[in-house]
Amino acid sequence: MKYFFILLSIYLIYGPITALWIRKNHRGDVPGDYRLSFDDGPTEITEELLDLLEKYEEKAYFFPLGKKVKGNEDIIRRIEKEHDLGFHGYAHINYLFSGPLKTRRDFYQGLRAFQDIGFYPKYFRGPYGSYNLYLYYLLKKEKMNIIQWDDLLGDWEEYEPGILADKLKNKAINHHLLVLHDGTEGTAGEEAKYQMIKELQSFLKGKNGNGE
Repeated sequence: MKYFFILLSIYLIYGPITALWIRKNHRGDVPGDYRLSFDDGPTEITEELLDLLEKYEEKAYFFPLGKKVKGNEDIIRRIEKEHDLGFHGYAHINYLFSGPLKTRRDFYQGLRAFQDIGFYPKYFRGPYGSYNLYLYYLLKKEKMNIIQWDDLLGDWEEYEPGILADKLKNKAINHHLLVLHDGTEGTAGEEAKYQMIKELQSFLKGKNGNGE
């Protein structure tokens, strides 16, 4: 029993306690009422999303996955030019349950995907908001800033029209950093990203009057 509690203590420090501390102490720069951020892309909707953000002069954080860089190089270049480019690991693993070897492999495989097209992301966000002590060491070693969020809006689920737009309206206050997804990973519904962009457009139109 003693060894069980020793192992449990080691795991709690390595995973959950480190993750909770990071979530509490790392967030992005939000100069206005709110700032948007997008995880899990790029996908077939990302260019449309970039056009929408350009129209409404919204600057966001983007956290693409390393496994999606190949074939989407032009989109990554546009993100880097117009927004703040981070990354989200390579394969959307849960770092909370990943040992040092798996953590290192996924982190550097993801980072190399960006370096191969000439970029070095400044920011990082763990999938599911997951981190561990070894990942924190790698992030410090690579001088990478961790960007967490204030509000996770659940846009990976499929809602009735208007619900996500209302959530955005209610949470876009007090310098909050909001999370949306331009990709579908984990438990996300395949149609969720299409619904997200419609709801985001509705929110931005409402915020800017008639949107024209």
